[in-house]
Formats: sequence, C-alpha cells, structure tokens
Amino acid sequence: MTCTTKITELSTSISRNVAKINRFNEENDLPTQSFEPNAPTTYDYPPDIEEARQAVLLATDELHALMAGPANALMAPSHNVQTSIHAMYRFKIANSFPEGKEEVTYTELATACGLTGPTLLRIVRDLMAHRIFRQTPDGKIAHTSASKLFANNHAIRQWVGMVLEEMWPAATKVVDALQKWPNSEEPNQSGFNLAHNVDQPMLEFLGKEPERAKRFAEAMSLFNTSPGMETKYIVEHYNWTSSVNDPVTVVDVGGSHGDVAISLACKYQNVTCIVQDLPEVIASAKIPEGLEKRLRFMEYDFFTEQPVKNADVYLFKWILHDWSDKYCIKILRSLIPALKQGARVVVNELILPEPETVPLNQEATLRSFDIAMWEIQNGKERDSSDWESLFQAVDYRLRLTKVIQPRGSKLGIIEATWDTCEALKLAHSALPAFHDHEIAI
Repeated sequence: MTCTTKITELSTSISRNVAKINRFNEENDLPTQSFEPNAPTTYDYPPDIEEARQAVLLATDELHALMAGPANALMAPSHNVQTSIHAMYRFKIANSFPEGKEEVTYTELATACGLTGPTLLRIVRDLMAHRIFRQTPDGKIAHTSASKLFANNHAIRQWVGMVLEEMWPAATKVVDALQKWPNSEEPNQSGFNLAHNVDQPMLEFLGKEPERAKRFAEAMSLFNTSPGMETKYIVEHYNWTSSVNDPVTVVDVGGSHGDVAISLACKYQNVTCIVQDLPEVIASAKIPEGLEKRLRFMEYDFFTEQPVKNADVYLFKWILHDWSDKYCIKILRSLIPALKQGARVVVNELILPEPETVPLNQEATLRSFDIAMWEIQNGKERDSSDWESLFQAVDYRLRLTKVIQPRGSKLGIIEATWDTCEALKLAHSALPAFHDHEIAI
C-alpha cells in the first residue's frame, strides 16, 4: 500500500485547482495568467474560483517551503531586491521608456534615468531575475506585467515609494528602538523615529511634510480599496438598525471624507451620520446631493471629550491599530461622557487569528501588519481577547458583545456595548464584568 506524501498531496491540490481556474477562464473568454505586459493585473473571480486561487497560493507556498528546506526559511529572505525596486522608484526606470515604445536599449534608458550604463544594467538585471522587466533576444529591455503596471499606475508607485522610503527604514530600526525604549507604548519611540531622526509620532510628522503626506494618503487609499477592504463589508454585515422606522445616529470617528457614512446614509433612510476628523482632513470633504439633512462633518480630535452626546453608534474604522493600548484607552475613554445606556462602540479592524486557525500564508500576512504597526508608531493589531481586555481596561461598563468576521473581508467587526444595568448586576453578584460575550463568526 502506497501512502500519499505531503508533497504529493500539495501538488495534486495545485493541479486540481489550477485546472478549475483554467476552465473558468476558458468558459468566460478570460486571458490566462501571464507575465506578458498586457496581461490582466487582477481577476474579479466569483467566490468558488477565488477560493481555488487562494488554495493554489497556499499549496505552492507550502510546497516551496518543503522543497527548499528549513535553512531557506532563515537565509532566503533578502532585502537586496528591495534595493533594486527602490532604485526603480527613485530613478523612474519603469516609466522612462520613450513614449510609444515597448522596448528600449540599456543606453537609452540609462540616459533617460540619469544613471550610468553599468549601474542601470546591475539594477535591471536584478529586477529581471524577479520577473520585473525582461530582456529581448536582441538585447533590449522590455516590460513584463509587473514593470508595465508600475510604469502605468501612479497609485502603485506611491505605495512602493511609501513602503520603501517610510516603512522599510523603520523596519531596520525597530529592534534598536525596542532596546533603547523597552516595551514602550509611546508613538514617538519607534523604529520610524530612529530611522528618520524625528521626535514626533509618524502621523504627526508626515502632516508637516506635504509631499510625503500626499504619498502616504494615496498609498493608503490604494490599500483601502483593495480586495477585502471595501466599505460594503462593514455596511452590509453589521446590524446598524433594529427597525427601519427608528432613527439611528452614527458618529464616524476619524472617518476622513466619510466613505462609510455616505454608504450607510444611502442604504438606510433612518440613519444620520456625523463624520469627525481633524480640520485639515474635513476641509476638502463634500456632502453628496440628497444627504444634506442626514450627513455632516465635524472637526474633532479623538483624544478630547466626545462632543456628540447620546448617539447610538460610535464607529472607529481602521483607527485604533495606529495606537498602543495606552493611547487606545485614552481615545475610548473620551467617549464615556457621551455614552447612553445601550450605546455601541463599533471597531472595524483586522482581527488576529489564533495560531493554526487560518491558512498559514494568510496568517503570515496578518502578522506582518502587526509588525508594521509596531515599526512606525508602536501601534498593534489585536485578536479577540486583546479587544476584550482593551475594553475592560477602558471601563467595566464597556462590554465586548460581538465579533464578526465577514467572509471575504480583511477587516473584522468588533462591537462593545455601554451597559450600566448589567454592570450593576454583576457588581452586586460579584461576577467578573467580562464573564460572557457573544462571538458571531
């Protein structure tokens, strides 16, 4: 009897799921995945085909790790290709092809970029080894799908620039910051501060650097519109109103230009939204026609007392991960004077999984977000128990009541309820204030 080995199991999974994707492409007249410059950059697959794609990614990742061996996990990760990508960004290599040309000589491109021929050759040859650019049979440089995307997509360039010029230097200094300021929760004692030699928290510092702030904002905009980050998940997978007739007030704290609030107001005629952010953010915000009576913008610093009293919901979308527990407690405590019995605090953030509860490649991505927040401002991503502990530290009356992870969404929905009645009962019965909570997955 022959036992199926792990590598056989993985290769079979890859073959089966690739065949499923190929059939779908053929039946729907979609081009196959390719490195060619005109290949699609994304595929809007239905859930079952997207599941097959994710299965291929997981199995190929695991198969590669098995075949490469354990030493590869420690020795293979390399910063060197990032150096070449950084040079491509800084010297505009991909977007310096002569207009209308798909191929260019090394000399022509070096001249256009202001580099010497030998320097350009070293950079481009390294990128070619990672399928960014290719060399034609007659020795010219030509685009692949990756280099063409970089050349044509401003938002992608802004993302790469932000990562390599803000995040990457911070990553190289986060361990030094940990050594200098052990277990610090201060936003100005991070890898970013050491790398860039600044005293202010990253977000405050970038606010004083217009071009860098613009790049950061555009990079975040790209990420926030990527698959799994769409507004529809928070709008459609949470029960904002128990009745179509009862009026509901939602305060979107740090809501920027109001993407969530606008979607909520459009979907629910009984919902009124107040979007709060700093003056320089809301200065350019606009209220869509027809929503003037149910949507407004308000200047507000979330470290100060909440001015909107007795709202039904206070929403924090993609806000609290920027901050350590110390500062999240300050932010949430600023709500307390405004909270009425039954008011809900809704947080829309990544929810870190317990080990081995999601595919490993997905967990690796989520964990990398946590490390990234640590690098730049001593922020953090949190798991369900972290959220419960955080709410408990804010006030015993703020009780975690629901955790939802919508299928397809990168962000979860965490609900805490201001419950003075239940807290009083628990105090009288000497039960822990956080003994029970509903988990809705």
